[in-house]
Amino acid sequence: QTPFPDDVDTLPNEGAIKSLGEGFCQGEDFTKYVGIESGKTSYQVEYLTPGEGTWAQGDRKITCVVTQGDKSQVKGSAKNSKK
Repeated sequence: QTPFPDDVDTLPNEGAIKSLGEGFCQGEDFTKYVGIESGKTSYQVEYLTPGEGTWAQGDRKITCVVTQGDKSQVKGSAKNSKK
């Protein structure tokens, strides 16, 4: 998870959210966590972001989610798995 920067006080538009989500969940943080670059992973990388309702309730986090490429459940942790 990563929070939106403190200076973001309104819910960003869909394009900005997509850019932030992809940048965080498929970038350097992914590589550090999983142990390989997202372009080489067997995982499907997705992210969850706040919507208008949850933003109004104070939700400011982007949450990364990995699933198997075939959408089956990931067994064990993705951390340092190098998959």
